[in-house]
Amino acid sequence: MNHSFVFPFRSALLIWIPVALFFFGNRLVSQTWLYPETIQPTIPLLNDIARKGEGFLSSMTFWGEFGQYIVERDRDHRWVVSLGGNAELFRSGMWDLNFETNVHLVVDPNNNITFNPRAFIWEEGIVLGLKNGSQVWNFGYLHRCKHDVDNLELLRTSKREEERALIYGSIFARWTKKAMRFKGWDVEPLAAVHVYVIVQDQRFPIYTRKLAPSVQSFQGALRGRITASKILSRVYRMGATVDIRITTLGPLEEASRFSSIERIQVNPACEIFWDFLGKAAALRVFLRYTYDPDNFIAPQPRKSSLMALGLRLLNIP
Repeated sequence: MNHSFVFPFRSALLIWIPVALFFFGNRLVSQTWLYPETIQPTIPLLNDIARKGEGFLSSMTFWGEFGQYIVERDRDHRWVVSLGGNAELFRSGMWDLNFETNVHLVVDPNNNITFNPRAFIWEEGIVLGLKNGSQVWNFGYLHRCKHDVDNLELLRTSKREEERALIYGSIFARWTKKAMRFKGWDVEPLAAVHVYVIVQDQRFPIYTRKLAPSVQSFQGALRGRITASKILSRVYRMGATVDIRITTLGPLEEASRFSSIERIQVNPACEIFWDFLGKAAALRVFLRYTYDPDNFIAPQPRKSSLMALGLRLLNIP
């Protein structure tokens, strides 16, 4: 079968416009935040093809990605390593119950092989889904934690004793809509609101615990995402995602955390991608840009301005 096609240069150029805007426009944003939610949400109720009948474990989705940061403004990042998935535990009619998870390994170049695992960020959530026509509402709880890895390497090479452990969990509501057609593109919107109910930011040395920003002052977050994709042939698809997150932070003291808003942080991120479509899975080549003033690694908050080039493998339910 012949899968040849004419490359759509005009469409490809249009995809780069939001990337350029976010790459240079982020310099105008004084406060951002990278990790209110890094899970790549999958919404089984929007996928009628995935449905093999109601009941237990009606669908599952997995994905993994690996790549390298080609633009890095710190010494805390070099490689992209992530795994995640969604299990539709039960479906009945217009509702389902899901378990979704993601593990992100932070790898820096600070050893003799330039591959030094520094920390991992774990996310897992239990999510109830309700479908109304072409829309799906999700409600649930998302647990997140960050733990250091190989701290002995840091002590051996720089004589620094550092540690930072994070726990931050939120109840949330999420809305999405089945992809809409717009001038030949499939456009899928997503919006979410989070309220943080568990927050811990343990740091060593102890004096760093008062340094802002701190997860311990998280109040809530808003997220908006738009993904536009276009199928070029039976085996090729291209697209782009723009993701904006807004987080409010209050006082550091737990008892007064919601008494006032001390800081508002906005995180813009964007990604362009090219998919190679198979019968059961897709291989995605992606270019992603993010910026953050606190990368969650060191006890003293440090900025990260990162562009990653990598591969993501995801199954098609």
